[in-house]
Amino acid sequence: MANRGETFDIFSQEDFSEDLQAILESTTFLTSQSGHNQNTETAEDLIREHREKAEQLQGISNNLHSRDERKWLKKHGKSRYIDFDDLQRSKLKRYFTALDEDGSGSIGIEELEEPLIALGLAETKEQVMRIIEEVDDDGSGTIEFEEFLSIIKNKHGKEHSPMYDLFQNMMRGNLEGVDNTLPFKMVYTNYRRRKMIDALMSDDSSKRVEGGKVLKAYKRQLYVKKKEERRQRDQLKETYEDLLSNSSGSSIDLDT
Repeated sequence: MANRGETFDIFSQEDFSEDLQAILESTTFLTSQSGHNQNTETAEDLIREHREKAEQLQGISNNLHSRDERKWLKKHGKSRYIDFDDLQRSKLKRYFTALDEDGSGSIGIEELEEPLIALGLAETKEQVMRIIEEVDDDGSGTIEFEEFLSIIKNKHGKEHSPMYDLFQNMMRGNLEGVDNTLPFKMVYTNYRRRKMIDALMSDDSSKRVEGGKVLKAYKRQLYVKKKEERRQRDQLKETYEDLLSNSSGSSIDLDT
């Protein structure tokens, strides 16, 4: 019988295919019949541990390859083929981390809705969801950092998207009236404020139109948010009234 080290070497050569899963299920059945559930749990833990390590190593390998490719392109005068250099990736990572408040390593619609609408890159929650779905291959509804970069550098033909141009200007400090050294949330809220001022006061008609879109989207966002808060409050009120009605036949006014 292989010891723990030998077993690890065996599993490290497998691709964790359906055949391996079938073997594991068979082992689970046999050991459960003979009362060796602990051995099965050890095997399952071993496979899970190896999967996690393999994913971590693959991520490190991908990052190293990408970094080496960027260095080679830069060294050979081909920087134009680099979407984001190391410094830009560092700044974008800071933006991503600011959105990832729970530190899970991924962000979803709740984290992306406000900044994308504030920056004028989307007008509704549904549009933000479609942007996420374009890079969310596993359908989890969340994206990790590399997928975040894919959203930003998304190209239409040979041209970069407006989102790419905006983030490039943000990183370079070229957004009018916005200090890019501030925390990311302050950057995009200040940008939104600048656009809303343009909508109301700018002498430039194009700025008024662009700012008007941000202002309109922000009003819609606030309306939807307040509507949802009202629905939740009414639901809570109804729940309390039902509870009190069942217990004492009385009611309570939660509006005050």
